[in-house]
Amino acid sequence: MDKLCRLMCPDLSQLIKPLCLARDSECLNGQFSMKEFQRLKALLSDDLGELVYNLDFSVDTKGICCIGGELKATVNVICQRCLEPMQIEVNHTVSLGIVRDMAEATRLAPEYEPLILTEETLSLIELVENELILALPFSTTHATGNCPGSDILAKVNQNQIQSPFAILARLKPHKYIK
Repeated sequence: MDKLCRLMCPDLSQLIKPLCLARDSECLNGQFSMKEFQRLKALLSDDLGELVYNLDFSVDTKGICCIGGELKATVNVICQRCLEPMQIEVNHTVSLGIVRDMAEATRLAPEYEPLILTEETLSLIELVENELILALPFSTTHATGNCPGSDILAKVNQNQIQSPFAILARLKPHKYIK
């Protein structure tokens, strides 16, 4: 534990040294409250809940410092169909290759997403928040049968007005078979 404490700044939620953690094959486990994620709040219906993370820092056989692990959370979002709150489970696998610039990122093995490290330290909470944001679905909706908006959508589709171009089909000359 003393070795791990030397590799981190005093506040674990703030700064870590990922290259040192990878060289020493360290593991970080913990949790953050959704209230702590500043950018994520705009994507959620509320800031209730917690995220649990398990991050393994290591150096792979090719000498690439990497971060693997998983994030697990239940988040409250807005259904894009009915605009009502709903919960979704997020189980995200983290597979990051630590690189210094875009040139290194382009040479990174396909199993890794690049993490461009411009300084020796990195904010753990920002790293976890970035991964959680990337793990969220682009558009969240209830299952079709469970969404109040499904009934409204069905009614709209049922009463759908005929296309204004449908009249052109009647004006089109018919081909005669000889």
